[in-house]
Amino acid sequence: MNFQSATSGARHGSFARAGEAVGLRQSAISLQVKGFEDEFGVRLFDHSRRRRSVLTEAGRIVLVKAEEILALYDQIEPALSDEQSLAGQLKLGAIQSALKGVLPAALAVLNREHPRVRVHVASGMSQDLATKVAAGDLDAAITSEPMRPHPQDLVWTPLYEDRFWIVAPPGCERTQLRAVGFLSCTADTTDMASR
Repeated sequence: MNFQSATSGARHGSFARAGEAVGLRQSAISLQVKGFEDEFGVRLFDHSRRRRSVLTEAGRIVLVKAEEILALYDQIEPALSDEQSLAGQLKLGAIQSALKGVLPAALAVLNREHPRVRVHVASGMSQDLATKVAAGDLDAAITSEPMRPHPQDLVWTPLYEDRFWIVAPPGCERTQLRAVGFLSCTADTTDMASR
């Protein structure tokens, strides 16, 4: 049963104009409306007016119900695509370097591809974020490295590598920084040991 043909006929007041609107000939619209009339045992249109088809009372009832059916039909495809897309809330933790680095672009992509996902971001130190994931306060977190000892019920997966730079005073050579550690350039190591 083609509800679009019947509703189009009612909206346009003419089977010829209705046919143009839905891409059918006037005779096809007439046959489909006759099929409705035969099935329900009522006349849907009063054809006594010369150039305009007017709905009967039964036709108005069928029109309302047919439009309801078409509205429900139009909801099927979006409902199916909604069913296949992600939705809900994601509680994500991140260290500061991720918040300023990779996370904004990643969240923009997530929002574009899954607009029904609401993301709540919390910042913190790696160990605190891991503890919150283990406690269920966060769904996941971007941290600098696995804390030691790390909770056994967490999964740690490398996400990306970040480059960090050291700034040192003049006279502190690159080889010294690598061999001894950068603290030797900025403080007396014997003084550090006594603290």
